[in-house]
Amino acid sequence: MVQVREVALLSLVDLLIVVRESFNPNLGQGALDHCLRRHGVSDLEALKREQAGEPV
Repeated sequence: MVQVREVALLSLVDLLIVVRESFNPNLGQGALDHCLRRHGVSDLEALKREQAGEPV
């Protein structure tokens, strides 16, 4: 999930759809958000700036 977020830069809702279809159909949005926060990839805008080479 974390790697998909880092590579595809999907929003939380879009990532939830992908994860539900590919890995776990029972996963909730809150659980996914908690996982992303725990791994430090919850801020999509910061990830986009980081990949563009801008300071975070």
